[in-house]
Amino acid sequence: MSQLGNCSGGPQPEKYGASQLAVHYEPIVALKLDPQNPRLHSRKQVRQIAKSIASFGFNVPVLIDARQSVIAGHGRILAAKKLGWTEVPVIAIEHLDAAQRRAFAIADNRLTENSTWTTGSWPSSSRSYPSSISASISRQQVLI
Repeated sequence: MSQLGNCSGGPQPEKYGASQLAVHYEPIVALKLDPQNPRLHSRKQVRQIAKSIASFGFNVPVLIDARQSVIAGHGRILAAKKLGWTEVPVIAIEHLDAAQRRAFAIADNRLTENSTWTTGSWPSSSRSYPSSISASISRQQVLI
C-alpha cells in the first residue's frame, strides 16, 4: 500500500505533520462549530445532507483541530444532529496554524466549485439507482 505523501511522515514532516491520519469518534456536543465558517448551510441543504448520510453512511469524517474546533464538516455535523446522532467520525489536524486552518476551510469549500459535472455519466432517472436510494433521494438531492 502506498503512503499518503507528506501527511504520513514523508520527506517534510516538519511542514505537514509527522503523524498518520487516524479516524476516531467524538461526541457532537464536544465539537466547537466555527461561527465564522465560510459556508452557510440552509435547512434544505442540511436535510439533503442528512438524507445522504442516512442512505450512504457518514463516509467523510469531520476535520477538527487540537481544541476540537471544526475546520471542515459543519454541514455534516448539523445533519448528524438532525438524524439524532450523538457522535461523529473525526480526524484531528494538528499541523496547521490558525491562518492555515482558515485558508484550508475556505479552500475546502471553494475548490470543488472549480470543477464541472460530466452529466453523461449519470443515470437519466432515479429508476437507475437502487430502490432504497431512489425511494428516499431524488437525483437533485444526490447531486448536492
